[in-house]
Amino acid sequence: MKGGRMGHGVRRNARASHTMPSHPDDREGYAAVFTIPAQWWMVTNGVQSERARARTRHTLRVHARDTWRALARRGAAWRVDRFLAVIGVQYPHGRHGFPAEAAETVKPIIDAGTDMGLWSDDDSAHRCSTIYHLMPGESAGDAHMLTVLIIPVPAKAPTYIAPRDINRRILATDPMGYGAGSITMRIPFRLWVTSNLTDSDLVARQHGRRKAATWGSWKAYGVRANVADALGKRARVAWEHNSMPPVPWDSYIVFAGVGYASDVNADPDNAAETVNRLLHAGVEARMLPAVTPDRLKAVVFFRLAGKADPGMHDVKLYAVRIPRGVQWLDCLADSVRDSWDEWDGRHGKK
Repeated sequence: MKGGRMGHGVRRNARASHTMPSHPDDREGYAAVFTIPAQWWMVTNGVQSERARARTRHTLRVHARDTWRALARRGAAWRVDRFLAVIGVQYPHGRHGFPAEAAETVKPIIDAGTDMGLWSDDDSAHRCSTIYHLMPGESAGDAHMLTVLIIPVPAKAPTYIAPRDINRRILATDPMGYGAGSITMRIPFRLWVTSNLTDSDLVARQHGRRKAATWGSWKAYGVRANVADALGKRARVAWEHNSMPPVPWDSYIVFAGVGYASDVNADPDNAAETVNRLLHAGVEARMLPAVTPDRLKAVVFFRLAGKADPGMHDVKLYAVRIPRGVQWLDCLADSVRDSWDEWDGRHGKK
């Protein structure tokens, strides 16, 4: 495990057992690299017992705390306030997947950063977007490699770091190309799958409850797959009846905006299981190209403004074309820089 500087700092986390120092330049970010052994690698469509899932998560979280702590001691990680988390995924030889499937492994790693006081919380008020993308090359042996970039952003930046802004920057390189399309789906409570929900929680939701007394008993084993199948069927119908034309591009990214019925500062990428199933349904409906990493370059999670209807969640998917030769991460970096310029202008620093 290693990491280092890339290009932030503030506040105390009530849940953290440590207080991390801030960086003198509150716009400075950093990187951490995690090598994940095959036995610890979890994906959003994986099938595990509740006990096995909990054990693996605990192991990952403890391991990640050690890594964050070591980086902080070397001055290679520090406390940030509001930030983007950019997750680069590298697969071993002969394996492949699409980047956002790694969200199940990434959750305990980000939670460990919260434990260590690197940020006040990892909810949408602090981690305002999480971006999953494929890293070039292959990781060593059977392990997967995760590169986590922590990029500070201003407290409020409504103009930048948004799907339409990134799309505008990408289109500027190819103004004659068709740039983006979007679809909004409404997901009922009983079909909503997040990383925070156990299989027993999902069983309870099928009966209109929030909790079930089946945890660890195997009585709920496999329910995630059943709920995902039902969600996929609903999503396929939605894809087939929407007004968005089929996405024809060889290379694209997806922005996934997640809406909630309450004001809770949830973590949008916790809904990666749901979002990934919606994307697969789009492929099944022939509305999206493959979600293999050679086609789908990244998935960007963020919080939708406003509220969903009671008992529902909203997911708005924006598909954005990546023209040949365009480095979309450069467009993101430019957007972050401009957000700080806008922040300075608002506060009389220019």
